[in-house]
Amino acid sequence: MSGDGRVDIWYVIERLEGIKTQPDVNEFIAELRNVRVDFDENVARVPDYDVYSALEDIKRDYISRAMASAGSYTKAAKLLGLRNRQTLTNWVKGLEK
Repeated sequence: MSGDGRVDIWYVIERLEGIKTQPDVNEFIAELRNVRVDFDENVARVPDYDVYSALEDIKRDYISRAMASAGSYTKAAKLLGLRNRQTLTNWVKGLEK
């Protein structure tokens, strides 16, 4: 990220690739709220540049992998660093919308 609060798409991609845990997701979302993104107006309308959709895809991937590894919501929530099974259940419901 540049000193003036702007960010380019390559920075976003690099940060997304580094996300490993829920705290990483939360930190990245907080960071995005404080940046200016300079896109050509035509590029900004392309759905592939929707960071929130990308974050939802990452959540789906991590949940799927945690569930496959853990076998239960309680254990998967623990693997993901979530407070409890209900938080994971709420995430899954939210991602289904």
